[in-house]
Amino acid sequence: MAAEGTRAVAERADSRGVRRAAAIPADDGQSPDERDGFHARYAHRTARRILGVLGFVGAHTAPVRLTDVSRGTGLDTGTTHRILSTLVEAGYLHKDARTRRYSIGFEILKLGQTAPAYSLFVARSQPFLVRLAAELGATVVVASRQGPQVMLLRAIHGPADAVHPFCRNLPEFVDAHATAPGKVLLAYSPREQVVSLYKVVPLRRHTARTVTNPTKLLAELELIRAQHYAADNSGLVQGLEGISVPVFNPSGDVNYALWVHLPPDQRGNAARRQAIAQASRTAREIIHYTTGRAPLVWS
Repeated sequence: MAAEGTRAVAERADSRGVRRAAAIPADDGQSPDERDGFHARYAHRTARRILGVLGFVGAHTAPVRLTDVSRGTGLDTGTTHRILSTLVEAGYLHKDARTRRYSIGFEILKLGQTAPAYSLFVARSQPFLVRLAAELGATVVVASRQGPQVMLLRAIHGPADAVHPFCRNLPEFVDAHATAPGKVLLAYSPREQVVSLYKVVPLRRHTARTVTNPTKLLAELELIRAQHYAADNSGLVQGLEGISVPVFNPSGDVNYALWVHLPPDQRGNAARRQAIAQASRTAREIIHYTTGRAPLVWS
């Protein structure tokens, strides 16, 4: 038998069935309450450090360096690096692969769709939106849903002669049921939530093509969810046509959509398919850049 105050040894089998020695801590003389108190203090200290790092990064509008976080929180660089790496892996912080600087991550944005969160997402999306607008020669809009309406967060225009008059002065909000991005965002919301919403919110008619029947809308949302895109057919404004694709986050949820307004010379089936493919690729690139991880759902 092992002497008191030392570690006893027992055998255990690893995953391959090989018997190995496993150390069993001997009684350290502490009561269960004392051990629980120690673990609670350790957990509290760890939580304080993690929240301190998150708070420091979140308080800066520009990305920060490892050394900045270390100095600002009073933690040594090794501890700071471990916390930063854990938060990046979990999606709560974003690390720019080129500059190696840290900023708030996508999982934090999901906790509250607030104005700063929208601004941060749009800022990170901007280069991809500009490229997509140039590739397609079309107006590209990033949108998010607020109840029965869609908030249009940023629009990037293609050639001036291809911009629909409606797009020249976009409103801040449009009805979700009358637009492609709204239908995309509704399609990836819980069905019971959508049903409850339109029990109290009327489906307002904008044009002869606006869907105003809740049953028909739900059927259309099922199709959109299956095909991963929605199409505009003058449901909001006469002559406004385009497509919208979801921006899947790494867990497969959808908080944003890309909306492409197609000019008249790009409304054929082939051009529409190309727009859907390029917009879907852009959505994946935005999330991969924002989070460092690919989405679980590929459109």
